[in-house]
Amino acid sequence: MGTGKVALSKSEKTYSLNLAGGHSWNLMATADEMPLVKRIASMMELEGKAAGNSPRLIMTGGGSYKKSRGVPLGRLEAHMREGLPREGWRGRNCGSLRVWFHGEKEDVVYETFRDTKNYRELEHINLFLFPVYRKVFGFGGMTVHAALVEWKGAGMIIAAQSQTGKSTCCRRLPPPWKVLGDEEAIKIKDHQGGYLVHPFPTWSDYYDRKLKRSWDVGRHLPLRAVFFLEQADRVGVAPIGQAQAAVRLLNLAREKAEGSWWCVGPEESKALRKKLFFNACDLVTAIPTFVLRTNLTGRFWEAMENAVFETEEGHPSAGSWKGRNPATLWRGAWHEGE
Repeated sequence: MGTGKVALSKSEKTYSLNLAGGHSWNLMATADEMPLVKRIASMMELEGKAAGNSPRLIMTGGGSYKKSRGVPLGRLEAHMREGLPREGWRGRNCGSLRVWFHGEKEDVVYETFRDTKNYRELEHINLFLFPVYRKVFGFGGMTVHAALVEWKGAGMIIAAQSQTGKSTCCRRLPPPWKVLGDEEAIKIKDHQGGYLVHPFPTWSDYYDRKLKRSWDVGRHLPLRAVFFLEQADRVGVAPIGQAQAAVRLLNLAREKAEGSWWCVGPEESKALRKKLFFNACDLVTAIPTFVLRTNLTGRFWEAMENAVFETEEGHPSAGSWKGRNPATLWRGAWHEGE
């Protein structure tokens, strides 16, 4: 029996994050930051293997907030830095780490600081996943403050701010309804004009409530409907105008997205907000949207089922929510200066 340390293989140091549409990333870390990446992988139920030549998100320690010596490629192991250019990187200080981007590569290097007391692990996670969000936005998708539930093999979104009843609704859903996530969902545009939706972790369950939970982030469902949750005396579902739905969706998307993109410059930040706006407009022209009014005792899921049934092909009201140009959903809604 050997007494020395056992070296990890390349695959044991790499986790693959795979989303619909063939979008993948390889999550890596040097030994000092591997515990954090392992926690992320555990919460997201990621596979411990590389996803081909997908972009690399690499976390390493030993950086200095006060002084930068350039992108820390020398701290990376050979398989992590393979193919990475030595020049052309730009670094930006973001709280307790420095993020290194390259204009010709999708790979990102994250350098944590050893000389700052402002260490916030959840902040690191949000920044670590920023390239994922950015690529999703680029392909017409978005992340939304919402619960993702499954009914008859389709995904339904219950969208609302925190502390407004999403988790309570999820706990009350009876079979055959299934809850995939109760805080964040990632929507990705497919090639047929529809959307596929993934659950994302409820990070506050782990960091605030100390719950040992995980979410199957790689699983996705076809998105069937979006319900904007409101508390009311009586249970009911009502269609919502596309302009109003787009604005609500945009606000809930920005709540989640802006926590990860605050490290980019003002020009890219403005471009991301604009892209997110048009993505929200596109989504509400393709997917039925409703207001869901509920209370603590009503059978709100039956109202959801009836609403979805009425949008199915062959029903007299099917398709009434389609067919508008997303650019004209809300005249004057987007201003370049926002």
